[in-house]
Amino acid sequence: MKNLAAIALYLFGIQGFGQGFSDKTNSIVLDHRHSIESTSLPDIVWTTPKVESTMSSSDAFVVEAVIQSEKHISEITLEILNNGQRHEKKPQFDRNNSMHVLRQNLKLTPGHNKIVLTVRNIDGATVKSTRNILVGKNEIALAVSANRKDYALIFATDQYDNWDDLMNPVADARMIENILRQKYGFKTEVVENATLEQVTSKAEWIKTRKRQKKKCCIRKNVR
Repeated sequence: MKNLAAIALYLFGIQGFGQGFSDKTNSIVLDHRHSIESTSLPDIVWTTPKVESTMSSSDAFVVEAVIQSEKHISEITLEILNNGQRHEKKPQFDRNNSMHVLRQNLKLTPGHNKIVLTVRNIDGATVKSTRNILVGKNEIALAVSANRKDYALIFATDQYDNWDDLMNPVADARMIENILRQKYGFKTEVVENATLEQVTSKAEWIKTRKRQKKKCCIRKNVR
């Protein structure tokens, strides 16, 4: 009796919905139509959402950011862009205060919503910061599906040095590979009668993917 793994199947699910991890993504605009001898720029630090791109199953969303400026702020604008539609809000703030905590309840539209926060000081120096929010369960599911990459690494062994050879493992592995590739869209690789060096090499490849925080599911069929 052979208590050996005849087929080892490694499945990887890799998905990427553009997740950014910066709480400050500010573009700077200076008005060159007027001379500015010296000015300081407003500073925007996002509290919610902190990442550049995020997802929400609910259309009710609260954005929050901390705005600081040595120069007095003259204007704060919050824009919501979705599918060609633009909505603008002008939050109230204390013009004599150097720090303002912006907290705004938003009703977002299903799909991709681009939130643009613009802060201008009295010298005309302007800072813009953007957040992207994907809204809706169906929209999230579609985005995840579109960005997902699945891999199948299959080891199949039917030849042994000290036991009788098996009949089915390689044929079974090819059948599994064919189903995963044609029916489910996997990128596949079958390694037949692998040497120890080949198994070790592939194991290192798997470890690399895991360190990169890729999803890894391992299944072994033992015969």
